[in-house]
Amino acid sequence: MDHYRYMGEDLNDACRYVNPESAYLPSEIKKILPNWVDTDPDSEHMTLASRIEKAVTACRTGNLQDLIIRAGAIRKFLG
Repeated sequence: MDHYRYMGEDLNDACRYVNPESAYLPSEIKKILPNWVDTDPDSEHMTLASRIEKAVTACRTGNLQDLIIRAGAIRKFLG
């Protein structure tokens, strides 16, 4: 924290877009995440992220591009 003054704020901003229910999120992170950040997930982004995860898991990639672009628009970042 001494070297990265805004680490807490940046983590809170980034974690708004984490889907805490994702099967791809390691259980260790799920356990400690609430202790690190004080923010609620963006509900619209979480819905899209869940749909993306389900489509990838089921190998249904037909509308995946649209979902990814919509989620990226919410984050204002595609990656």
